[in-house]
Amino acid sequence: MQLARAILPLLVLLSCAHALPARAQERETSAPEQMKPDAGVTWRRGIVYARRGERELALDFARPANTAHALPCLIAIHGGGWRNGQREDLHPVVERWARAGFAAATISYRLLPEHRFPAAWEDARDAHAFLVAHAGELGIDAERFTALGFSAGAHLALLLGTREEREPGRPRVRSVANFFGPTNLGATDLSARAQGIVAEFLGRSAADDPALANAASPLAWVTPGDAEARSFHGTADPLVPYSQAEVLHAALRAAGVPEQLYARDGAGHGWAREQLEADLDLLIAHGQSCLRGATTLPLAWSEDFGGELSGWWLSDPAAWRVTGENELRALEIIAKQSSYAPRHRSPLHLAVRTELAVESFVLDVDLRSTHPSYGHRDLVLVCGWQDAEHYYYVHLGQQADATSHGVFVVDGAARRRLDGERGAGTPWGERWHRARLVRDVTSGSIELYFDDLRTPHLRAVDRSFLRGSIGVGSFDDTGRFDALRLYAAPSATK
Repeated sequence: MQLARAILPLLVLLSCAHALPARAQERETSAPEQMKPDAGVTWRRGIVYARRGERELALDFARPANTAHALPCLIAIHGGGWRNGQREDLHPVVERWARAGFAAATISYRLLPEHRFPAAWEDARDAHAFLVAHAGELGIDAERFTALGFSAGAHLALLLGTREEREPGRPRVRSVANFFGPTNLGATDLSARAQGIVAEFLGRSAADDPALANAASPLAWVTPGDAEARSFHGTADPLVPYSQAEVLHAALRAAGVPEQLYARDGAGHGWAREQLEADLDLLIAHGQSCLRGATTLPLAWSEDFGGELSGWWLSDPAAWRVTGENELRALEIIAKQSSYAPRHRSPLHLAVRTELAVESFVLDVDLRSTHPSYGHRDLVLVCGWQDAEHYYYVHLGQQADATSHGVFVVDGAARRRLDGERGAGTPWGERWHRARLVRDVTSGSIELYFDDLRTPHLRAVDRSFLRGSIGVGSFDDTGRFDALRLYAAPSATK
């Protein structure tokens, strides 16, 4: 089906009364065109994810046919000024993602005038929680969610990526795609029409209740460790001005959150099909890189520490624990001191999957330093492990100097730094970070990406160990690790 016919009119919405381009205005109230079945996509429609009294809230879910393994998942949220729209409006978006190898869902949520904030936000939050809880049944990788929305739906998607992280008991949304959504509901730069819609959404004007407007604004929730955000906004948007996107992305940059703002010069509140499809394809390509390991290698192994800790060689078992509850469990170094005494100077805290021996690979991992700040505050990632005297480790040190922050080799002697690229150090702060370790045995390169996953944080080249196991740890500090994903050839295991 033509993407424009089902989506364009509904992307323009914070208000159905707002003047639209003629072709969009004509289609605005028409029912979405019936989708032609795609043999490559399996659908499940009308899955009830929550009940509000006698009312059922549902989602429609799609994934590639004949794919058994768990997939990253898109949550698509329709626009409509928190008043109009339906989940079926985004079926073409969901199917586009499923054809590209993702799981994807589009959700219904409670609308105005009957339901004001925080109803719509609670529904978006609970839809994500439902998908996490049923990840095994649906074939979803619960640690790899993207939220995408248009206009009012983008506002809810942004809350999932910012405010969601403060909600206990579920994995984080990893990335957000924001198509011209409002980010600061109390801002005076919103059009008069938009301010009126916001007042209806909140139940009072933002000026009368700044605290409520703040609570409903993604901008107010921006903190380090939030989901990566990519925004698409027209510079001539008459309803939600471009400045709404600018101020959000300035706050994200200040907090160290990966972000990208795409200005659509001269565009209003929505744009033509060709540009929209190009933007969606850009997001899919980025999702394939960010959420699926930036590789054609298949997922060989994953670990979320939801069960018993087994299969790990631990240098000092007393220093390691699986901590946390439910979906927030993680592998943690709980003590700075270690009883482990390596023969050569090298890391003291090591957890290694010795049964996994890989050559070229991509390893994604969430990690968080829990040690008080100081110059050599560190965590490490291990690869090429042969035994406790022969391996590589990437040292993520807060300060870069001769012995901190670099790629090191332990080769029957005290650890030695490998020549290569390194920046100013690792900005740990008090938050979770994303890391990606990439090994290419053809070139001998070892690259570590940190948070933005676009430019290597550390890099070196060495061919001493072309096959070996992977692991995590620290030189002598505490920290946490979660959501490990190893992409490697099918022969990865010994």
